[in-house]
Parts: sequence; structure tokens; C-alpha cells
Amino acid sequence: MLNQEIKKLVLKAGSTDLRLGMPKLTAKLQTDYGLDPCEDGTLFLFCGGKRDRIKGLTHGPKGFIIFTQYLNQKVFQWPDKTSDALEISQESYEKLMDGYRIETVLSRREVMKYELHL
Repeated sequence: MLNQEIKKLVLKAGSTDLRLGMPKLTAKLQTDYGLDPCEDGTLFLFCGGKRDRIKGLTHGPKGFIIFTQYLNQKVFQWPDKTSDALEISQESYEKLMDGYRIETVLSRREVMKYELHL
């Protein structure tokens, strides 16, 4: 997907207006969650209201990289009970992309981390 090493995956739960571009998404990460969008090796993921596409944002060596992934016939099982930003594992990300619900994919450690944000 990207020519850089992704060390950390952060999922923004709930729906996001995917018409937002890089400046507004990075501002949202900073103001709403206190996250650094320029953090090396971090991929931030957002999902639209229809759940048929996700937008990814990361900072590369030459600036921001933003991409959109569309699904033709399925929808992502995106968590929508909160608007928190959740750190997920690579395995959880892959399961989510395969159609599993994120609540069933999170490890106990991630669930505890998630519960602390509430």
C-alpha cells in the first residue's frame, strides 16, 4: 500500500465526513484527540457514513499521503458507538479489512486501552 513502514495504526471510530481534505483531517486529529498527524510511521484511518470507503492519512518523508479505499459490494464493520481514536494492531486492521467487526478483533489490551479513553 505505502512505501514506508507503518508502525502504528489509529482508527477514528464513528463516521467522518470524507469530503474533508488533509488540512481539516490533521486539524481534527490535533484538536479533538491531541494526536500528532506528523508522527512517523502512523497511519490514521477514517470511515464515511455509508461504511463503503475509508480514508487513510499518514506523513511520509516528503509530506502527507492521503488515500481512499472503496468497497464495491460490502461495507466495513466500522465501530460507531463512539467517536474516540483507537490504536489497533496490524492483525486487527487486517481483520477489519476482511469484514470482521472491530469489537471482536480487539485484543484484551486494546479493549482496556479503549475503555480508558471513555
